[in-house]
Amino acid sequence: TGLVVGIQGIILKTTNAGQNWIIQNSGISETLYDLQPINPNVIYCVGIFETILKSTNGGDNWIIIRGNVNPGKFFYGLNFININTGWICGTGQWVLKTTNGGTSFDSSFVPATFYSVYFKDDMNGLISGQNGTLFKSSNGGINWNQVNVFTETSEFFQLTFIGDIGWIAGWQNRKVYKTTNFGSTWDSLTIIPATGS
Repeated sequence: TGLVVGIQGIILKTTNAGQNWIIQNSGISETLYDLQPINPNVIYCVGIFETILKSTNGGDNWIIIRGNVNPGKFFYGLNFININTGWICGTGQWVLKTTNGGTSFDSSFVPATFYSVYFKDDMNGLISGQNGTLFKSSNGGINWNQVNVFTETSEFFQLTFIGDIGWIAGWQNRKVYKTTNFGSTWDSLTIIPATGS
């Protein structure tokens, strides 16, 4: 079982390992950027114009938590550690946090646009974004401290972690960075060739 999102509010679902895809009715027409299944039933999804969606039946139906609120602000990434607690990042220089499944959100200021957020527990998290920006929180996202990864300028799009070991890819310089201490320090790996494929 899997889900993908895209333009015009499209959500596709497969139940046979991608052989067939069924269009789900998201109820919106805004572009969607990221989604996260928390368990087989609860799924969250975010997109442009501050769109936040939630499903409680495996993606068959969607609840619009927030939709088409602000044409100038986009949500690019989200990360939930359980069905109630999660963080959302994007434009506007702030990160949202909910502890009640999206009923309400608190926000914290962080000076950049961010594409990816990841929390390993309810206190320790990272966000990555434009111009190689990376911030770390140790108090659940209330405060954020910048982490210096490298001196070059690149866009950081997706954080990926297994425990404290994580990776992030730079867009313009095509470098991959690795941490073994949950983002406190990073090492540069080999440049990914631009093969065009």
